[in-house]
Amino acid sequence: SNPKLLHQPSGGSLDPASQESLTSRGHFLKMNGREIFKSAVRVMERAAREILSEHGYKESDVDHVIPHQANARIVESLSQRLDIPLEKFYCNLDKYGNTSAASIPTAFVDGIEDGSIKGGETMIITAVGAGLAWGAAAIKLGQRVTPLGETDAALPEFDGTGIDAIKESIDYFVHGKKAE
Repeated sequence: SNPKLLHQPSGGSLDPASQESLTSRGHFLKMNGREIFKSAVRVMERAAREILSEHGYKESDVDHVIPHQANARIVESLSQRLDIPLEKFYCNLDKYGNTSAASIPTAFVDGIEDGSIKGGETMIITAVGAGLAWGAAAIKLGQRVTPLGETDAALPEFDGTGIDAIKESIDYFVHGKKAE
């Protein structure tokens, strides 16, 4: 992997934050979007092909593909490279945008809830993510896609902001204060 595809020039243990590093080198993520796009499509295709081969499936055996959904162009390119029709790709980018690591499970649940995924089908999931790690899985769905029940568990009421929710962690990790 090429560290210049996605890197942060300063910060961390190699070059800790200082006034000089903040002004001269910056602590912002640098990304070569074009190359990451190509790499993402290439590795998700390879991972999907490897998993299909490992389990004795052909592309025509696949009923659904749920890819990591960073953007629509990646999904379209992956469809073309795998020679699996775009209609077999379940995408909900239009509904949520890029939900990062949640894109596959969110699309899976949406597909079940809207009836696109009925049960008994063969599905491929494939992703590329943090640190440009990648992978895929072949899933043979059981016939039942309805829940056995629902929990009565509930989250406690909360009327704060996102920052309020993680304030204890911010105080500890940023300000060096222990929780009281």
